[in-house]
Amino acid sequence: MSIPLEQNEKTVLARASGKTVLDAFKRLEPHLNRNRWVGSRNRYRKNCVDFLKNDLGPGGTVVENDLAQYLAASVPLHCADGWSFLSRAVQCHVTGDADASRHMGYYAELRAAMSILAAEGKGIFNNRHIIFDQNQVCNHVPSRLRRGTHDMTWLALDDWAGSPSSSELLGDVIQPNGKPLKEWLQAFSSGNQYWSFGREWFTEWGLDLQTMFKDRDARNEASYRPTRINSVAPLSFRETRDSVFNLWRFCEPVLSPFEKLDRHLLRLGLEKAFWSTEKKLPRRYPAVFRERMNQVVKNMSLNNFEKQWWNRFLTRRLSPDDPAIIRDAKQNRPMTDPHHHLHVIARATLLLRIASGVTAKFLSESRYNSAHFEFWWKRFGLDRGLWLPSDLQSDFRNLWPDVEEAINELQRWQPKQGQKRTYAYLRKENPGPISVLCSCERIALWGLGLWDSH
Repeated sequence: MSIPLEQNEKTVLARASGKTVLDAFKRLEPHLNRNRWVGSRNRYRKNCVDFLKNDLGPGGTVVENDLAQYLAASVPLHCADGWSFLSRAVQCHVTGDADASRHMGYYAELRAAMSILAAEGKGIFNNRHIIFDQNQVCNHVPSRLRRGTHDMTWLALDDWAGSPSSSELLGDVIQPNGKPLKEWLQAFSSGNQYWSFGREWFTEWGLDLQTMFKDRDARNEASYRPTRINSVAPLSFRETRDSVFNLWRFCEPVLSPFEKLDRHLLRLGLEKAFWSTEKKLPRRYPAVFRERMNQVVKNMSLNNFEKQWWNRFLTRRLSPDDPAIIRDAKQNRPMTDPHHHLHVIARATLLLRIASGVTAKFLSESRYNSAHFEFWWKRFGLDRGLWLPSDLQSDFRNLWPDVEEAINELQRWQPKQGQKRTYAYLRKENPGPISVLCSCERIALWGLGLWDSH
């Protein structure tokens, strides 16, 4: 059993400032214009952990500007790496390897959490961890336990999730109908009832980080033990296929990069706000809840068609069920459950959605556009096979039609006479669609929100 944060660790973590990291992100422009993330002489550009260990040791001095810029650059890069890990998780899932899928999904969660923490001024570096305070001063997080990356990531995320800033972040980056969640909640009530959402949602979506922190044996079982000593029944072809479809459909870029997913998060948020203020469940008091939602919609400056649509959606008369990705994220079943890796993928997707929102917010507030990052995203797309050199995309929404086509092809696919719906035939006869649906890096790119600025 791992040891919770001690008071001196909490005290230092509480001083972290996201504004300091945002300011450092704004100072990256001269380097971005030279096609690099940080300066060529940045002390931490290579072998960061080793240099930081020396600089935090006796007689050492941290080069604060260099480290702040390194941490700022890690916000989008951890996020993009997280989507790449999710790609590998999906790839393992559709090839019947649930154990490797779980492993990759866990690391997608880890990177998403590290991206979010970096944006909040917290740097996780092996067994040396730092924060930047509001005075732009680097502080070492004291720990007699030399906590590793896995432990500190969960502990720092859990500690931060209980603060108002976690819910404020959700209120900013979740944007149904192109409007921040906080505006919808303020239309419901002028108070701050949504402050409790942060702890609940981040704790729920970071469940695997929590499990691996509390139970190292479970982490070792997932990562290091032979996988087929205890056989687990595989999922059916239909479950395998439909779970991938569900992930992509709720990450489709429409009004905003995650519009379809954000609508459902909004509905859940308003239901929680209703319970917080009325101490009544919406399903038990539908008339009261409907009246409150009617008032919300009136306060949101919508046209008549939008008012009607949102009224029906928020009161569950339209699309009444939560999407599978949200239902799966709530599950806390053992690793022996054949669906467990899908629950990990769902939690990773939700955390990555928030990390993507944080990155988009950083880019927007820094007044950067896609041209600033062309040196990165052009190579990123080529390396991940998202486009050919002759078919370069600058509007990342153009990456969606391939996904739509892949979904349609797999929906139409029928095995030939004498064949069964097995992973072997699935892979053999659908290599193109499968390749597309295992490229979640697409989501990383359109999640930046840089659609019309190139």
